[in-house]
Amino acid sequence: MAIILKEGENEKGLIEFYLVGLECFDDFDAVLDVLVNVSNAKVIEKIDGIYSRIGKLEVKDTEFKLIYHEDVGIYLYVINQSPASNNLLRKILQNLVSVLEKSL
Repeated sequence: MAIILKEGENEKGLIEFYLVGLECFDDFDAVLDVLVNVSNAKVIEKIDGIYSRIGKLEVKDTEFKLIYHEDVGIYLYVINQSPASNNLLRKILQNLVSVLEKSL
């Protein structure tokens, strides 16, 4: 399975990271599992809805959100963004893509 990491800017000017190729409700669990077990992310909050799932996580004092939405798929963003925090999440996600491509 090919997973592509893409970046974009939302209407509020925040950088979002999209995991293209992971568009299913259950893909959220696979991403969350790798973030927790490989990247040592701490889950702060998790909400499962009908059309979306949201996880608030923390790595090295950087909080970010993991979101699944049926129209978009899976994407993430740092809550209090800076170039350093976005770079940290980018590196985590590059590793995540590598791990998931080997396991899926």
